[in-house]
Amino acid sequence: MVCVIMKELNKQTGVTMLRDYQLKLKNDIYSQFRNGKKYVLAQLATGGGKTYVFCSISKQMADAGKRVLILVHRTELSQQTVKTLSSLGVDAKEFNAKTKQLGEVTVAMVETIKRNSNSDKLANHTFDLIIIDETHLGNFFAVFEMFKESRIIGFSATPISAQKKKPLNKFYDVMVQGISINELIESGKLCKCKTIAPKLIDRNNLSEDNLSGDFSDESQMMEFGDSRVYGGILEAYQLHNDRQKAVIFCVNTIHSKEMAEYFVSKGYNARH
Repeated sequence: MVCVIMKELNKQTGVTMLRDYQLKLKNDIYSQFRNGKKYVLAQLATGGGKTYVFCSISKQMADAGKRVLILVHRTELSQQTVKTLSSLGVDAKEFNAKTKQLGEVTVAMVETIKRNSNSDKLANHTFDLIIIDETHLGNFFAVFEMFKESRIIGFSATPISAQKKKPLNKFYDVMVQGISINELIESGKLCKCKTIAPKLIDRNNLSEDNLSGDFSDESQMMEFGDSRVYGGILEAYQLHNDRQKAVIFCVNTIHSKEMAEYFVSKGYNARH
């Protein structure tokens, strides 16, 4: 979840054409399918635009009369993906608990598909291609069993499974690797990173989630949700980036909303 601080709300329409490195990744994925691979893991660095890549693949498949299912892990991402596909002229539908719509390209959350695995709509619907976004999260295992006839592409910037006992190479036949962050910076596609690290929390107070191996939401909220941390983040923002656009990555939805409310209370145009 993120809290965004803005000068003003901007609207963006349309989708840019694929860049050379995005097109290469797309073609490398196709090459693996031509070589007989069925399950392909695609790695592309953060900021590389993997959403554009899999939306381009989806459009090409839809134009060829094929059915595509895109799986994401957040409602916001589902809506964003449908919007991006629609701007490309694709008949994209969001399959959720309320609508259960199916299109040339269907976008859904992984958990929604698993909960509706026995529904008539899904039982009578086949997908030629399934795309799993953020596949390293490890919440997709049932999908391989549900759609055994489908080709699958898993996308991730960090292709290391969150579930250590279920590495990705147990599910995917091959991995294709995209451009690195350093290459993106050197080519001018990403800005050079400058890291500033205020010491606001005590990592010793963070506990690990046994299932995912990540720090638990509960322990993170105990640390990051403290009022002194909010104040410290505001102070660092004012010192290094005051009144400029910024993105604050938060623990969860509650934390993001609280962070936005805190910045609003201090006179900033912030949104969850």
